[in-house]
Amino acid sequence: MSVSATQIQAIVDRSKTPTPEQVRVVESPRRPLLVVAGAGSGKTETMSMRVLWLLANHPDFTPASILGLTFTRKAAGELGDRLRARIRLLAEAMPHLRERLDADPVSLTYNSFAERIVSEHGMRIGIDPDFSMLSEAGALDMMLQIVEAWPSDLDEELTPLGAVSQILHLAGEIAEHGYTVSSARETLEEFGRELEQVGDTNEDARRLLRANRRRIAFLGPIEAYQQRKRDLGFLDFSDQLVLATRIVREAPTLFRSEAPVVREALREEFRAVLLDEFQDTSVIQMDLLSMLFGDHAVTAVGDPNQAIYGWRGASASSLESFLERFCSAPA
Repeated sequence: MSVSATQIQAIVDRSKTPTPEQVRVVESPRRPLLVVAGAGSGKTETMSMRVLWLLANHPDFTPASILGLTFTRKAAGELGDRLRARIRLLAEAMPHLRERLDADPVSLTYNSFAERIVSEHGMRIGIDPDFSMLSEAGALDMMLQIVEAWPSDLDEELTPLGAVSQILHLAGEIAEHGYTVSSARETLEEFGRELEQVGDTNEDARRLLRANRRRIAFLGPIEAYQQRKRDLGFLDFSDQLVLATRIVREAPTLFRSEAPVVREALREEFRAVLLDEFQDTSVIQMDLLSMLFGDHAVTAVGDPNQAIYGWRGASASSLESFLERFCSAPA
């Protein structure tokens, strides 16, 4: 006998009754699902109820097969705590499920999940599994050494430390938008040619030209920085998602199968995936997640009015493209 969303809600809190919209979310089939709602509407709680409904109604699910992803360590910790508390209530109310529910869900930040992929599967694309993570201070120091030794002036208006800050910011944007240094150079040079055709008849045009030339000049130090990290066995924050995406895309396929081995292993491990604050996913995060979990039991929740990471490629377009990206993933 199946357990309904209303019954699940009663297990957690008898004083509340799920709305018809919440019932549809909680009892949705095991396929990609996007929930768009405003602040204070109970998105995260509804997501928790969906986890309990899946656990109660699908014997192939265990808490350890549930992956929750969000942006900050604090949010990941809170999501994990919420899910664990709700699962304990479910186990108490349904004793016959206790043995299967005797585990914890996995709750990580997007970057921690990417780091795990790199650590466990990096050797498949030649990444040393003994890499060290470069701290923010370490990244600043390494880039400062490169900038101070650079053979030409990068920008006479900036101090070396000011240049370092802007160069690292640009390096992060390149990674978040899914570019390489080479493809970024092509894009910026093309943009520069378009600007020159417009002309520099006003201050706005001249400002854009100067900014674009500065970005192109910064690509050299970024390339040197990436090479130095590789030589020393370091990865930084932006490398995690780029390399995880490469691994999922390029790692060898399963024996006698066209299915990528890393993708299939992660889909087998995580039968259901929760994507919190989905409106803030960047281009590279969308690429990674849709390659991994397209046509899977993914529940994404978001609110376009709460987007805070537009500077690195995140926008309401993540919400708009969800169904297209997650319902047409590679087989």
